[in-house]
Amino acid sequence: MASSISAIGAICPYDTKYGEVKIDVRDDSRGLSVKVETARLRILSVCTEEYTPSLVALYGDKRVNALVGTGSTLDESAVHAKIKRWLSRWTDHNPLAGYVVVKRETGEFVGQIILKPVKIRSEEGISFVPETIEIGFLSEEKHWKNGYGKEFTHAVVHHLVSALISQGYKVKGTPIRNIIATARIDNDASNSVLRSFMDFTGEKPRYGAPRMWYSHVYK
Repeated sequence: MASSISAIGAICPYDTKYGEVKIDVRDDSRGLSVKVETARLRILSVCTEEYTPSLVALYGDKRVNALVGTGSTLDESAVHAKIKRWLSRWTDHNPLAGYVVVKRETGEFVGQIILKPVKIRSEEGISFVPETIEIGFLSEEKHWKNGYGKEFTHAVVHHLVSALISQGYKVKGTPIRNIIATARIDNDASNSVLRSFMDFTGEKPRYGAPRMWYSHVYK
């Protein structure tokens, strides 16, 4: 892998209001860091504790978490443990970790994105789907209905992951070929975001509730 790269994404093919997407991926002896800029937002790797208070509040918000994952909130200790794992992954040059989303002009916290491997649980234990990663996201309620979800999801799915693939980053030792996402059937906002940039692949349960599944294949 190169010690650092800088790439500029193309105009969004779906809606030009997003403008160009600028990507800066830096990988050196200290670890990996990522910055993505869209028309209104910045997406940043969680390489420091700077955003810990905002993430604790986000994961503790009942309304925000009601239609995501299991529908439950996380206490402060669980959020700190999650952030600690992300910090370790960035130090280990692993982009499958946590990102924050902030407003480009003011730095105001908007939400959070996770890129991660896809686990399979069986009687034999935990394994991973080869060549496949997953995206998940949350945003503060005050930032809903502003189109931010589509803006940052477009940037990650169609630009950031493509840049990571071009630089040879892998998932559990296999090249990244596919990204998936899921949303509960009753989460209209998330389904709208995912339908805009990924292909619907079917419905099946996850986290104890029916969910809509989406995928995008990189060519």
